[in-house]
Amino acid sequence: MSFEIRWTHGDASLQRALEPVLLDHSDALGQAQILFERPGRKRHSRVRLGTGDELFVKRLFARRDSPHRRFASALGFAAAEREWRALVRLRDAGVAVPEPMALGVLPGGDHVLATRYHEGPTLKAMLPGSRSERVPLLVAVGQLVARLHAAGYVHRDLHWGNILVSIKGPLLLDLQAAWPSRSVRARQRDLGVLDFSLTTRVSTSDRVRLRCAALGFERPLEPRQRHMLRTVGRASEAQGRAYASSRTRRCLQPGRAFACIDSHNWRGMRARLVSESEVMEAIRSCRQVGDEASGREVLKSGRRSLVAAVETDSGSWVVKDYHPGGRLRRAADLFRGSPARRAWRGGYGLLARNIGAARPIAFVEQRRWGTPVASAIVLEDLRALEPADRCSADWADDRSIVNAIIGLAISLHRRGVIHGDLKSSHVLLARGSDGIEADLIDLEGVRFRRSLRDRARIQALAELNASLPDSIPNELRHRAFLRYCAVLPFRCQARDALRRIVAISLARRHRWTGLGCQVAGELRGSTGSREASPRQASRSGADDDPAVVARGARNPPP
Repeated sequence: MSFEIRWTHGDASLQRALEPVLLDHSDALGQAQILFERPGRKRHSRVRLGTGDELFVKRLFARRDSPHRRFASALGFAAAEREWRALVRLRDAGVAVPEPMALGVLPGGDHVLATRYHEGPTLKAMLPGSRSERVPLLVAVGQLVARLHAAGYVHRDLHWGNILVSIKGPLLLDLQAAWPSRSVRARQRDLGVLDFSLTTRVSTSDRVRLRCAALGFERPLEPRQRHMLRTVGRASEAQGRAYASSRTRRCLQPGRAFACIDSHNWRGMRARLVSESEVMEAIRSCRQVGDEASGREVLKSGRRSLVAAVETDSGSWVVKDYHPGGRLRRAADLFRGSPARRAWRGGYGLLARNIGAARPIAFVEQRRWGTPVASAIVLEDLRALEPADRCSADWADDRSIVNAIIGLAISLHRRGVIHGDLKSSHVLLARGSDGIEADLIDLEGVRFRRSLRDRARIQALAELNASLPDSIPNELRHRAFLRYCAVLPFRCQARDALRRIVAISLARRHRWTGLGCQVAGELRGSTGSREASPRQASRSGADDDPAVVARGARNPPP
């Protein structure tokens, strides 16, 4: 047999046994099982050889359109070659990684890396077990990370999908990005990436145990060690912000999850789970009027938009058709995007930050001379959920409703999210496995910031408070404010923040009248009227005042 693969490492007999499988010869049919494939990028396969050996074969496709990748490959810095060197050195250092078996280059320039196959699920699949089993596993993972860093390497892609839980214990996978480094900051970033990947299924206390095992700390902790743990926590939060920003940008780019819409003079994006024809048919059904409007139910009709539930072959969707605005609004949309585009980005941005929202299905827009003149968005149907201001008393009491709403506000503000119109009618509640869950609608005003100032947070809390009816006791509102301050303290004094929230709530003249509220009574007595103007209320006690910022009290008045 003529050797068509240029092998650089590995046993010669193993290389000869692998060649028929890699070159797709007919005598190799049935020996390879594709586990994962990303077209044009990589392919993972499980290969059974005639000798009885089972190998994990990773094929990395050459990127011929990338000059820097060709240059790196010529210098021996291709991803497969870096991973081979990392595997060899880490195994020699006693770190649990797969045994490297062979490395070569295919005739077309693709690299192939073979390691010994290990049976077992990933850490992601093992986590839903009981806590008595989960904690020892997390500690073992932390100890594995400690050995990795002690060997002088950082993984640089250390998430729960790259850790295999075999019979002998956890095993590190996918080391093509691993790099020799003894930088403390690089190690903290490495551990922060792993910590962030566990946030949705692992409690904070269990993640702290993993951090302690990875850093070699034992309790009681010293002040320096506590500072190190907090530094890792900040690295985890930074990774979360970077991940959410990346996912938010990707929703406007065609890829594995999304595709473009180009139908006549409509342009937009859609989820690949639905076809373009279904999306356009749903939008046409929403825009029909009179006797032609069939298969739809109008949910809301206002000056700015028409919301209708539309029945399609794929199920029921909610379509929001935005009416053209005035000249100033169109000029603003030229820079910020159409309302449908903003709602699409806002919905997926919220979901990327683990905040409940109506999942966008598609959006389309029409532009004239680059300016959006019409747009519409298709959302999942959440009519089965109840708005927070009209929840039925048979399944949700006032305390549960207020706790769900303030929990949503904390999640939003902790992640730097501004809804733009955070009313209780835009918060839909439903029973979940962990209690009442909240989902947001009306997403065109959603904006993402690195952090929020007191003014924006106070405005959002006032919008929520004003939209809740007087039937919600003031005592529950005050307890919710205490809970919010305990998690996210204001820069200004909490008493001032509370007064500003009450003043703005009264100025909105919505559902809450302030009846029985001590702070509202004080404000009415001092102003001699029912409320101040919204602008005066929002500016009173501004967070830019150094005297106010200097006071850090968290205790609001009773």
